[in-house]
Amino acid sequence: MGRIGKVIDAEELRKAYEEIGNIKELAKKFHTSNNRMIKLLADNGIETKKVGNKIEVSKNEIKSIVNDYEKYNLTMKEICEKYNLKVDKVREILSGNGVVAHRWHGHTKSSNASKIGIIKKITSILEDNEIGFEMNSKISKNLTVGLVANGVCVDVYKNKYLVESINENNKTLLLKRNEMCLKYGYKYIQILEDEYKDNPSIVISKVTHILGLDDPIRKIPARKCTVQEIFKEDAERFLNENHIQGFVSSTVYLGAVFEGEIIGVMAFLNENKGNWNLTRFASLNGYICQGLASKMLKHFTRNYNPEYIRSFADRRWTLDKDNNVYTKIGFALDEILKPEYRYYNPQVDKYKRFHKFGFRKATLHKKYGFPMTMTELEMTKELGYDRIWDCGLFKYVWRKSLK
Repeated sequence: MGRIGKVIDAEELRKAYEEIGNIKELAKKFHTSNNRMIKLLADNGIETKKVGNKIEVSKNEIKSIVNDYEKYNLTMKEICEKYNLKVDKVREILSGNGVVAHRWHGHTKSSNASKIGIIKKITSILEDNEIGFEMNSKISKNLTVGLVANGVCVDVYKNKYLVESINENNKTLLLKRNEMCLKYGYKYIQILEDEYKDNPSIVISKVTHILGLDDPIRKIPARKCTVQEIFKEDAERFLNENHIQGFVSSTVYLGAVFEGEIIGVMAFLNENKGNWNLTRFASLNGYICQGLASKMLKHFTRNYNPEYIRSFADRRWTLDKDNNVYTKIGFALDEILKPEYRYYNPQVDKYKRFHKFGFRKATLHKKYGFPMTMTELEMTKELGYDRIWDCGLFKYVWRKSLK
């Protein structure tokens, strides 16, 4: 478990290290993580011992090393420090398991930086809050996840490994892993690398909120806010800074204002007479805004008198379909939608997933001259695009007739 124990006396730490001589075992003794123990040793001026290449490494450690390198993208240097091994020994372990070690010491490809960053950030926050966690945790025989804390599993996925052409099962991979975690009593956060690369502060804020690590001091009661219509430009700026999916054009933009600043935005699209789509809701990242969504929805229904409002929630970020912001403000679960796909082309952007709306058959025919006898999939493959499937959506509805 990655838990910080009591304040460690420097002399006690020194004696324990001289006696044990192994960072991993020392970390277990003081109930902390390997990386934390390395830092404690350095901070107390204790020089770590170098381990020879002939050291025996257990099967479990070998598996963890391979996972850390391939799945979690730790650099060679980070793995050496974590397991107290030399570079040559790590390379020997990786090559013995069919993995080509293409990164050296502290260097890493830029495409891996975001993944390393988020795992380190989350574990650092957990340690600072003295919350226990496990890395590479086995949930069931067929499912191992990257991080488990407070009954929540967290994984970060590289887009290039999710493309459909690698494995037909990728169409339902995220959904099946999600459902398996739920089956065993865990909530499951699935983060795609473009989300963290584009919106690191939003992702970290959402993860810490789900893990129950919000700062209780940073509370803004809804009763102290006023709700009013705001300009599109203000809504766009706020949503791009505070919503994981960013801004989307809508009909009505409501802003919750506290002490002269917008601390929440709710947007609605008028689809036809009396029928609306709640397209976005976000509150200020890092703050607890109790009752804000309910207050903003009441303002909208009072002023626009809708008959019906629908909204869609990403299953990767809505971890309890029966207890969430929608159900708390009067929406009911109407439908569970199957996974959908977006397009991915590393030659265009090695991170970005493109919405399928821009890849409709008629659009590609007009833009590139493909014959209409070709399918959308055939056209996109000709252009070098592959498909990445999500986890599906929850559809929620609000009806005036039920109020």
